[in-house]
Amino acid sequence: MGPPLSVTASMPGRKRKLLLKKSLAGPSPYDLATEIAPSHVDALLMRRLQDANMREVRRRNSLLLKIQRREGKIGPSETSDEDLVSHDVSEKKGDSGE
Repeated sequence: MGPPLSVTASMPGRKRKLLLKKSLAGPSPYDLATEIAPSHVDALLMRRLQDANMREVRRRNSLLLKIQRREGKIGPSETSDEDLVSHDVSEKKGDSGE
């Protein structure tokens, strides 16, 4: 955020125009980074737990689909292994920044 209005009003014209131009350009990359940064102390742990839970859901769904295919309830053309693959970017193990 910029300076208060009383300070802005007392600024020289050139400096005020530069400040206005900067504020109209939007937040800086540093401001955006602070907005999306995890704010909770255990945010990394919570994200890892959530990722682990999603992997478990994926494994169970995959197992369920394999059982249904084996029992003949669904055909192999209805689902492919490509449908089961996560397209999320995965983190490298051991690259936790600790």
